[in-house]
Amino acid sequence: MSNHDRLLALDAGNTRVKWALWNSPTGAEVQYGAIATGALSDAAPASVAELSAAVASADQIVVANVAGAKVEAALRDMAGAVALRTIHARPSCCGVTNQYDDAAQLGVDRFAALIGAHAIAELAGFAKLVVGAGTAVTIDALTAEGNFLGGSILPGPTMMRRALHRDTATLPFSDARASAADFARNTGDAIAAGTRDAIAGAITIAAQRLARGLPPAAKVHLVLCGGAAAEIAAGLTWPSPSAALAITMREHLVLDGLRLIAFSSPPNK
Repeated sequence: MSNHDRLLALDAGNTRVKWALWNSPTGAEVQYGAIATGALSDAAPASVAELSAAVASADQIVVANVAGAKVEAALRDMAGAVALRTIHARPSCCGVTNQYDDAAQLGVDRFAALIGAHAIAELAGFAKLVVGAGTAVTIDALTAEGNFLGGSILPGPTMMRRALHRDTATLPFSDARASAADFARNTGDAIAAGTRDAIAGAITIAAQRLARGLPPAAKVHLVLCGGAAAEIAAGLTWPSPSAALAITMREHLVLDGLRLIAFSSPPNK
């Protein structure tokens, strides 16, 4: 696509559709927004007014969609005559090599996040764990050279809590945050501590695996994005900051990656 086009990037997830509109080729002028994914089927136009305005002002639209065919159709209908391109993972792009057994099977949101993380200037030359913290949590290993080694997927905090409530007779659904105590003394705190520690443990194990190939003093840089990123970061730094991880928060990592993908190849790629 042309560097003079206004680009709208859409990250359509199971819970929210996040978007960014770049008004200049440098990426310096950008507007961000988000709506509930369910709002795309809402009968009230006001619920998607801001997104509709962004669509109308865009010259090109790129979409990373993991929310299914109905969401894709709704976005295409909203786009109308504006060119819309659905992005998919591929074997390599923007300095990232995708080593999934089937490169196309990798979730496009994960692929875009890896590309966004690889492009973070201050983390150039470092190995990274790229963690997407949304409805599900993804933990992906990326070498300093841009080789995506693979990763893991587990339920996000809210999904874990809902599963405990749904699949047991007496456990409540709890939105409590884990207390500072070493061991929880009520059920709500116990559920919160369990979800916190499960995700923190999975990330710590992945970091240890990635660190095996690094010099002894090297740190694994953790890049966090997604709606539950702050909650997960708090779990990783409790009860004391980890000496093994350097944490970088990037709220719009997937959208940043989509922008790089969009400008890296022509519309038919």
